[in-house]
Amino acid sequence: GLALAYEQGMVFGQDIVFTFGPLGALDSWMYWPSIYLPSLMFWAALSGLSGWLLIRTDDDRPHGLWQAAATLLFMSLTPDTALMLLPLAYCADALRNRRRDHMSVAALVGMSALVLIKVTLIPLCLAALVCAAVLRDERPHWRFTLDLALIVLPALLWWRLLDQPFAALAPYLALSFDVTRGYAEAMSLPTREGVAIGLGLCGLGLAWLLWQQARAMPANLWQRLAWPGFVLFSMLIAWRHSITRGDGEHLVIGFSYFGGIASYSSVLVPARRKLAIGIAVVCFIGI
Repeated sequence: GLALAYEQGMVFGQDIVFTFGPLGALDSWMYWPSIYLPSLMFWAALSGLSGWLLIRTDDDRPHGLWQAAATLLFMSLTPDTALMLLPLAYCADALRNRRRDHMSVAALVGMSALVLIKVTLIPLCLAALVCAAVLRDERPHWRFTLDLALIVLPALLWWRLLDQPFAALAPYLALSFDVTRGYAEAMSLPTREGVAIGLGLCGLGLAWLLWQQARAMPANLWQRLAWPGFVLFSMLIAWRHSITRGDGEHLVIGFSYFGGIASYSSVLVPARRKLAIGIAVVCFIGI
């Protein structure tokens, strides 16, 4: 449907209103002739950029390669978690690399495409900007403003290149968020309580690991809270998205995202806790 809207030149916010934007056709991995090559290019760039941000260090040498590979494996189970990986990788890079370079700018440009794929990714991208600005501790207010501009300006350029009038941008955002608020009530399906509880318990276990990691960080209080706060916020989004519909296709979103978080956390926590994380990952696979 979204690919047809792209082909027919529909205006989002006027001709079509939903949680997806003019790049929403990229959210699907189904084949469609007109978007096949752009989709391949987008996903190749997104996965490559996210993977490199997860493993690079200050001297640009890869670190935690196996953990990053496991994270990519988990996140690639669904298009939704694959899209959520870039903001996560951007914050992970800020956590381990205080400097900001061309790769960071590329990640921001990538997030400018995310906000036009699905409006529910906008809060996640904004949270990633706040987290990274605090972690880098380079005048966080100015850093956030500059990073926001590096998302907004390319997003406006994407919007215009897709033949979307600027007059439709405000209605698109307002109406899409209205649809998002009513989506849970309109689309909810019965959820198996055991699965929802299990997903929640997995999230609580990961929250404990993140807190242990934050306590070990030699930084000020806000920097200690920034990374766990962002990850917990992103986990809440994934959990909410999973249980709203409650079917197997959506529940796997939560488990794959939590599994990716658990896999990557083993790079960041002391060795004595890696066994607990390994057990958690096995449990994710079993569930």
